[in-house]
Amino acid sequence: MSATSPIRSLTNAEKARYVEVRAGLRNGSIFAVTYGFDRREQETWSDSSTLMSSRCGCLREHQISSALRSMIRENVEMCVTVTDGPKFAPVPRIEYDEVVRVIEFQTYKDEAIACHDGIPPYVVRHILNKSRFEAGKPLWEVYVADGSMVIFHCHNLLFDLFAAGNFHVRFQQALQRCDKNEPHNETLFVYEDPLPQLPTYPDACTLAGVDSPLAKTPFISFFKNVYRYTLKQPFSALASALLPSAQMNRSSLGRKPFQLPLDKENLYGTTVSGYLNSKKLDSLLKLISKEKVCVRSFLCAITLLSLKPLIRNFEGSIAFSIPLDMRTEARETSPFGFQSKRILVDCPLALIDDRVFESLFNQASKRRKTKLDKSSPKFAEALLEYQFKRVTKHVMKSLSVQTNGDRMGQRKYPKCKLQKKKIIEINVVDMGTSPSARFQIKNMNFTDSLGSETFISLSCALMRGVGMNICMHYLERDSMDMFVDCFQTFLDELS
Repeated sequence: MSATSPIRSLTNAEKARYVEVRAGLRNGSIFAVTYGFDRREQETWSDSSTLMSSRCGCLREHQISSALRSMIRENVEMCVTVTDGPKFAPVPRIEYDEVVRVIEFQTYKDEAIACHDGIPPYVVRHILNKSRFEAGKPLWEVYVADGSMVIFHCHNLLFDLFAAGNFHVRFQQALQRCDKNEPHNETLFVYEDPLPQLPTYPDACTLAGVDSPLAKTPFISFFKNVYRYTLKQPFSALASALLPSAQMNRSSLGRKPFQLPLDKENLYGTTVSGYLNSKKLDSLLKLISKEKVCVRSFLCAITLLSLKPLIRNFEGSIAFSIPLDMRTEARETSPFGFQSKRILVDCPLALIDDRVFESLFNQASKRRKTKLDKSSPKFAEALLEYQFKRVTKHVMKSLSVQTNGDRMGQRKYPKCKLQKKKIIEINVVDMGTSPSARFQIKNMNFTDSLGSETFISLSCALMRGVGMNICMHYLERDSMDMFVDCFQTFLDELS
C-alpha cells in the first residue's frame, strides 16, 4: 500500500457526518482536561510567580509529544485522514507543529480566572468558528493552555463524545510512561506500510417516544436533598464579560504567537460552566443510585423544570437527544471511532403542568383526610418532587425500552417524528475513577458543536475522585439568557 492508497470507503453514516462538517453544520467536539502534579510533586507559587508573563505548567513539550507519539502508534484513528471520494487514507506525516497549538495568558491570574471552571468560552467559540479540519490532515488537534489544560478538538467522523473522553484517559496513561529526560521530537508520525486496519463501526440510531404512566411512588426528600448537599454553587463566573488577554500559536518552539480574536460578532455560541467537587459528586451519585434514576434523567428533569417559567402552552412536547456509548456492551472495541447512538426522548410538557398536580388535591383522598393548601410551603415542595419524579421516570423508561431492544437484536426503529422540533442535547461522559498517578486530572470540561436543530446542549463530564463539570452551550438569544438565569435561580431556591 502506498502512502496515498485509501484504507476503505466511508459508510453511509460516516458520509452523512462528513457532509455535515463540509457544509459547516458541525465542527466536531471539544473535550478539555486540566492536569496537575500529584501532591508529592505539587509546585508552589509565590505572589510574584502568579504575575509572571507565562506560567510553567506541569506539562512539557517533550512529554506532550512523547504521549501523542505513543497514542498515534496504538490507535489507527489518530493517523488517518479523509480524501476525495470520500475515503479514509493514512496521513503521510504528522508534525508536532501541525496538531499542537499553545495558548499563553499574560499572567497566571488571567489563566486562573479564564480556566476556573473549564475551557474559556471565547476559546471554545474560536475553535468551533475558525478551526476547520482540512483534507489530508489529521482529524484531530490539541490546544495546550499554559502547560496545564489540554483541549482536544476532534472530527465527529472518527471521534464521538465518548472517544474524546477516552483520549484524555489514554493521554494520562501515556504521560505516566514518559521519561523526564526524553528530548522533544517534532515528528510524531511517519507512515509505514502496512497500517493497522481501520474498523468499520456499526451504525446505530435510536428513536424513542415512549409514554409513561403517572408516578405513583410516595413523595420523598430526594429532590430537595440533591440540591441541598450537592449543587450549592451552579453556573457563575464564566458568564461574565471579563475576557483575559490571551495569545495562541502553533507551538512554543520559537514561533511568533498571534493574537486570539475576541470579537463577539462571529462567536459560535455561548457556554456557561459549573463545577461540583468530588465530595458533592459522591453525594449526588449515592442519592441517584438509591432512587434508581440515572444522571441523564436527572439532568433532563432539571432542564425541563428550569424551562417551565418560560412555557405558556403545555400541550406540546420537548425532545431530548441522549447519546449512549455502545462500547460498554462490546467485548473488543477501540476507545476511538464513532461508536455511540443518540436516543430521542419526547417529553410531553404535561409532565410539568401544574394543573395536573393540582387536580390530584382537589378532593381529599383516603390517605389524606384534608386537602393540601395551595398556599402552603409544602405544596410547592410536593409539586417539584412530583414533577421531577414524572420526568425522570419517563426518561428512564424510554432509555430502558431502547437499550433492551438493542440487547435483543431489535435494531429496527420507527421513523422519527421529531424533525421539526428543537432538540435539547443531554451529553454525559463518565470517565471512571481517578487513578493514583504522577499527573493528576484536576478538572474536565467538554461540549459539542451545535447542530441546526439543537436548542440547548448540556454536557456533563464526571470522574470519581475529581468531581463533575457541567457545560451549557446555546446560541445567543434573549430567551436563552433568561433560561440560564432561571436555571441558576431554580437551583439556588432549592439548595
